[in-house]
Amino acid sequence: MIERNMIAFIPARGGSQRLPGKNIKLLYGKPLIEWIIRFALKSSIFLGVYVSTDDNEIATISENAGAQVIIRPPELASDFSSTAESAWHAYEVISNTTNIDFLCTLQPTNRLRPCKLMEDVIEKLVLLDDHTSLTTVSKCELKLGRISAQKEYISVNYSLGQRSQDMDHLFYENGLLYITPAKLIETGKLFGGRVITFETDKRYSIGIDDLIDFQLAELMFKENIDELSYLL
Repeated sequence: MIERNMIAFIPARGGSQRLPGKNIKLLYGKPLIEWIIRFALKSSIFLGVYVSTDDNEIATISENAGAQVIIRPPELASDFSSTAESAWHAYEVISNTTNIDFLCTLQPTNRLRPCKLMEDVIEKLVLLDDHTSLTTVSKCELKLGRISAQKEYISVNYSLGQRSQDMDHLFYENGLLYITPAKLIETGKLFGGRVITFETDKRYSIGIDDLIDFQLAELMFKENIDELSYLL
């Protein structure tokens, strides 16, 4: 296993227009934010697990769950603030006392993660340099297209009438994690010129943005409870 100093960074602001209070909404009896903190702590590879938030309730829940909290300034907690900006702020705070090689961004709204995810991903760190980052992806098995100005459907990743098993599959960022070298974070970026990928099963790819997503998350959690028992 590659030995590098890595911290877990969990961005969790209080505001959410589509699903108010989603980071503290109870999923299988615990606040959503607690599940990602448990994942990070049980991974046992991080120098520290940090939650960046502007919300007092999120901060209290996070501390009780074992994370360290960084209070972000109001200008980094608006609907227009980027994850990269809050990551840079957290890095500036943490690097004052801790030597960091990599920052691993873990979004609390992606709630299902396999037990060995970090163990498997960390072997790819040897591929990263100061300007290369890593992200997890899932295969898209949907037939995708766009609507033209004339309201016509234009297929993108297949030919009309083509069987789905024969089409050219695309991949999408599933948001499970992003690993960024410290040198890149110092420039205010999460992604460099090259992005290394790690493919994960699509059942881990559902993020929570609205109530329907949350209901699906509850169903998926219950259906995969044996695999997720390491978090209980």
